[in-house]
Amino acid sequence: MTFVVSSINISLTIFLLFIFTIYFLLYKKINIKNSSNNSINRDLYYFKYLYQVVLVYILVITVLSLNTYNFMNFVSFNYLELKILGVIMSSLGTVLFVLSVSTLKDNYSPCYEMNLPKFITMKGIYSYIRHPIYTSNLLTIIGINLLSGSLLVTPAAVIVFYYYLRSSSLEEGYLSIVFPEYFHYRNSTGRFFPKLSSLKSLKK
Repeated sequence: MTFVVSSINISLTIFLLFIFTIYFLLYKKINIKNSSNNSINRDLYYFKYLYQVVLVYILVITVLSLNTYNFMNFVSFNYLELKILGVIMSSLGTVLFVLSVSTLKDNYSPCYEMNLPKFITMKGIYSYIRHPIYTSNLLTIIGINLLSGSLLVTPAAVIVFYYYLRSSSLEEGYLSIVFPEYFHYRNSTGRFFPKLSSLKSLKK
């Protein structure tokens, strides 16, 4: 039994490192390619460093939780079903991230810079969700929280969600002024998840 649990945790650790590698490589690539000084708002720029600290924190806590016996037992939960759900959510989040970045292309800018886009992307996943990259990151972090088996990861997810709410609100307020068509786009799509009306139209 101990061998099975150990094997599962090692597999989860490898999966976690694989997910982080994908995010690191893609973020590095698009940040270098799309770096700009044409920022909408610098108020959230400090989030760049906070986000890096949060990611390192999540990685360290998760690896310790999976590979250290009785690590912080009082804030731990160990249910295989939740770990499986965590793997599914993290995988979906990663796929959504890759899909969103490939759709956005040169229009991408990190939430702490919010560079003025050349145009409003309204195709693909963006025809249903206005901020699918934020959604993908949240899904991945929540998934990692579940597979880690530790409540210590939960505050990190809350911090990221708060800043995504603030960033998206600032961004949408500005884009509504610069791009008149954004008002209709905002009313017909969901911020982080598709509106029920758009899903109904998809079925027709």
